[in-house]
Amino acid sequence: MSLISVVEYFVQNFDESVYLPDYQWEGLSNADKTAQKFYAVGATYLQMSQDYAGTSRVAGMNGAERYRCLKPLYDFSKRYFDDSLAISRTFASQIEKAYERMAYPQ
Repeated sequence: MSLISVVEYFVQNFDESVYLPDYQWEGLSNADKTAQKFYAVGATYLQMSQDYAGTSRVAGMNGAERYRCLKPLYDFSKRYFDDSLAISRTFASQIEKAYERMAYPQ
C-alpha cells in the first residue's frame, strides 16, 4: 500500500478534523471548509514530496529523474490545489508558490 493510498483513504473516509487537527474548522461555511481541506491535503502531498526528495536515494538523482520520481505526489498535490482554487481564492498565493516549487527542473 502506498502513502498516496493511505492519504486518500483518510480523505474519503474521515472527517477532516480527524486527519487535519491543526486547522480551524469551526465557523467556516461548507465551501470554505472544503476549500481549506483541499488546500491542506495538497500541501500535505507537497510536503511528502519534499520529505521524499531529501532521502539519499532521491537526492542523488538528476533533475529529470527526481521529477519523474516525485511526479505522482506532485500530481495529487496539484489536483487538490486546483480543487481548492475552483471553490475559493483564499489560498491562491500559497498555491501559486507551491506550483513554483513543483516546476519541472531546467
